[in-house]
Amino acid sequence: MNHASTDVRSALDPASAAHISAWLVKLARLVRRQTGDADKEQIAEYVEVILRRELPKAAFNRDSLAYCVDGCEWWPAVSPLCERIEEHWQVQRFRLERDTHLRLSGLGDAGKPLTATEETWRRYWDRNEMTNWVNADEIGVRDDEIARRRKVGLSMVKQFAPKVWERVTGKSSGREDPADWHDAQRLRRTLGQTKGHPMAGTLFRCLHAAVKHNAPANLAMVEDAMSQAGVSVAPPKRGATA
Repeated sequence: MNHASTDVRSALDPASAAHISAWLVKLARLVRRQTGDADKEQIAEYVEVILRRELPKAAFNRDSLAYCVDGCEWWPAVSPLCERIEEHWQVQRFRLERDTHLRLSGLGDAGKPLTATEETWRRYWDRNEMTNWVNADEIGVRDDEIARRRKVGLSMVKQFAPKVWERVTGKSSGREDPADWHDAQRLRRTLGQTKGHPMAGTLFRCLHAAVKHNAPANLAMVEDAMSQAGVSVAPPKRGATA
């Protein structure tokens, strides 16, 4: 490849190029790679492609790095990697705007960091708020159905991530302890309630992430329920059904 024709963006914005390159190097250390993956030449080519997607430097942070690692066991191709970063950045911007509003209103507790499990539930909530609780393949969803989905989603968030519930509502949940993910009977009931839900894919993946982090001994139960419901652990590509 002629590098003279591919380094234009890097030359115009060397600070962003260096920042993104360092981020990609960190990603490469955290995923499995084949020979030639993430070498110096490929990193430079990835930077050029990413710069053309006009993603800001702020999109390449520790949170987006963790989000990409969660979805990439192996070093990813540049296109799906860009899509994942863009997806995370959209949610992050939405969250920043909402948290700023809560702080200015004197509501919520947006300053304290969330745990990995709480972050999963926060992403679940923010994504669905962005899409008004309508899946990509759905057309003409009734307002009462959207309201029902939002109510169920908010109830799930309050049950399993009360701090997130407080942050998105600006109210106090009156709870301090997280859900007991080791309670197999309670988890089995929750999995049963999730089956058949219009957004079962998203809910199952939230449950999977939470159980994997808090009670891995119960992970097989979650994965079995997901398999029966035809839901994969990895989220579907944009525009595909769960």
